[in-house]
Amino acid sequence: MAGFLRKICGLTAVLLVMPVFVDAFTITYNLNGGVNHPDNPTKFTILDTGFVFKEPTREGADFYGWTTSQWGTYVRTKIDSHKDIVQYAQWLPTPQEPQKDSKECYLLKTKEELYWFAGLVNKTLDVVRTNPVPCASLQNDIVVNENVLKGLDPNSKEGYFIWLSMSFFGGTFNGNGYSISGLVVRDYCAEDGHNKYGGLFCEASTSVTDVTINDSYIDDYGPVDHFVIKGKDDYWGLSRVWWQKVTGTLPFKETVLPFLGAG
Repeated sequence: MAGFLRKICGLTAVLLVMPVFVDAFTITYNLNGGVNHPDNPTKFTILDTGFVFKEPTREGADFYGWTTSQWGTYVRTKIDSHKDIVQYAQWLPTPQEPQKDSKECYLLKTKEELYWFAGLVNKTLDVVRTNPVPCASLQNDIVVNENVLKGLDPNSKEGYFIWLSMSFFGGTFNGNGYSISGLVVRDYCAEDGHNKYGGLFCEASTSVTDVTINDSYIDDYGPVDHFVIKGKDDYWGLSRVWWQKVTGTLPFKETVLPFLGAG
């Protein structure tokens, strides 16, 4: 408590000044293999409301956003609450344009090329399509993340990448018998106010063939150990799926189709 003297009507009085205490809150950053920006604070008060978080960095990765939980979909861009905050950094591999064959079909060999093709389908790349119906062909097995079913640590040095499903795919995707492993799907696919499980696609045509999905995880659904997309002409109007093994006990419809976007 502080005070100072002041004359009032010729008399000297002591005025007391009460200090004002402002609550301080903490911010915890789960960097998921990245390095935080030095300007991002670890403590804040109500006076810091509106501070815009800076982007962290990670070698070979593009920053997707800060989410409020490891599997959350809400991206927090600024200090917008007056309580302790936990931030989770989410990343995508830096996309690389793949080569094409003589039929304008993209030849996918790496996770960076797979993510580039997904960006092409989702129209998030600054690229003009030369083929209005995208075509992709897997040239080998692709591993996006290792050991997904053993659990993912958002504080590990290696980190992991999230997968954003390809939306309403009407092109051709030929797996050539190869596999895609380690997809971490954290988004839903919304259509006409209804949510579907996100997967390799939100919704796909029947031209998705001969690709296996291994060791992957879907937010709010759970782990998917292994299933094979073999051909077409199934009841759901998507590529037909033969389910082999899924960790969990969900009904058949929800068990076999999440990576095609049904739910």
